[in-house]
Amino acid sequence: MLGTFGGRSLVACFTPMLMSKKTWDRLSQKQRQAIEEAATVSDAYFENAQIEIETRGIEEFKTAGVEVRNLTDEELTDWCNLARQTVWHRYSETNALSSELMRTAIKVIHTRASPNEAQPCAS
Repeated sequence: MLGTFGGRSLVACFTPMLMSKKTWDRLSQKQRQAIEEAATVSDAYFENAQIEIETRGIEEFKTAGVEVRNLTDEELTDWCNLARQTVWHRYSETNALSSELMRTAIKVIHTRASPNEAQPCAS
C-alpha cells in the first residue's frame, strides 16, 4: 500500500474484480451491465471495509497506549520524498512489471490530485 495507516493515503485499495478482455468481449451487454453493477457494489463494500479496518486498527493502537496522530503536510512530504528516492526507485528496478506498477501508481496519484488539497506525493 502506498500510504500511511489511517488518515490520508495514496492508494486505499484496488478493485478486487479482474477479467480478461477476451472474456469481456464475449459477454452480452446484459452480462456486462450485471458485472458493472456488481463491481460498483463490491467497490463500495471494500471501501467501507477498509475504513472500518483502519478505524479498528487505530483504536487498538490507542488501547495499547500508542500515541496515534496524523502526519503534518511537511512530514508526509518528507516521507513521500524518501520513499520515492529509495523504496519506490528500488522496487521499480525489480522487473518490468514492478516498473510498470510504479509508473501506474504515480499516474494515479497525479490523476487523483485535487487542486484544492495538498498532494505531497504527487510531485
